[in-house]
Order: sequence, then C-alpha cells, then structure tokens
Amino acid sequence: MWAKLIPCAALVRVAEPIALTSIFPYAWKLVLHFNVGDKSNASFYAGLLVAAFALAESITGMYVHPLSHYVAAKRLTLLQVLGSTFGQNRT
Repeated sequence: MWAKLIPCAALVRVAEPIALTSIFPYAWKLVLHFNVGDKSNASFYAGLLVAAFALAESITGMYVHPLSHYVAAKRLTLLQVLGSTFGQNRT
C-alpha cells in the first residue's frame, strides 16, 4: 500500500513549490495592470499579493485535512495537485 502512495507524495512535494513560485513572474505586471499602485509601489503590492496567496493556501489546508477523512485521501490529493498545476494555465 505504501509503495503506491510514495509517487503521489513525491508529486505533491514537486507541485507545491511550483504553485507558489508561479505567481512571481507576473505579480508585478498584474498590480500595474489593475492600477493598484504606480511603478514605485508596485513591488510592495506584488509582495502583498504573493503573501496573501501563501496565507490563503495555508488556511485552506486546515479545511482540506478533515475533508480527506470523508473522501478518499489519495483522490483528494490528486485533485489538489491537478488543480494547482493545471488550474493556473488559463490564458
């Protein structure tokens, strides 16, 4: 049983940093696009955006854990990985 879960856990360990760092290249441009601040303050607001993303991930993680007791944990983990990797590819 554990041999089947190890590749799934490895995929989660790879997908999580990719999901967090995928915001970095376009956060500054996003802040400028929505006119949140001018060029001198855009990096500050981009930092707030990235911090809010990390905070939202950690808060929702507390609610996903009890959900995994009712739904199969492996299915839920795979759904999270697919959502974080392919959910951000919309153009």
